Amino acid sequence: MQFKHYTISVFDTEAEEEMNTFLRSHKIVDFERRLLETPRNTSWIYCIQYIAGNTGGSTFAAAGSFAKKDRIDYKTVLDEPQFARFERYRTVRRSLADKENQPAYTIFNDAELAEIAKLEELTESNVRSLGKVINEKRLSKNAKVFCEAVNTAAESQPVAAKAPSAAEGDEPSLQMG
Repeated sequence: MQFKHYTISVFDTEAEEEMNTFLRSHKIVDFERRLLETPRNTSWIYCIQYIAGNTGGSTFAAAGSFAKKDRIDYKTVLDEPQFARFERYRTVRRSLADKENQPAYTIFNDAELAEIAKLEELTESNVRSLGKVINEKRLSKNAKVFCEAVNTAAESQPVAAKAPSAAEGDEPSLQMG
């Protein structure tokens, strides 16, 4: 994922149109704006997080949510172990969001969660190392809590019992049925 920044004076319609053209032609993951007022000028500052190489329309629908046709199928993007972690992390994210009574994407959005799922080891420092990919505000607020919640959830999962090994001299049998 990459970032693009715009600073647009409130009266600069040309720069505004340039940004709108960019938004229409890229897959947008996250979008933030701030108003900057100085004695000489008032401007909007925009930070746009987008997926590099994906063009052909914004992932955001008019209301700012993902449009169904543009959703990423993470099962095809991530390998099998990564996707299993991604699914587990989505469950933990939902639980955290429910406790705070807020939408799940405010913890981490799906694209950010996919990046976390690519990590071989889930630690707070590993998650924080994704600062170029994940919104810094979300990292500082959620990295520690998220890692603790995932580890707590993993500890509470029952350990699957191993199948008893065949005794020496016994032939393993295959039962059909």
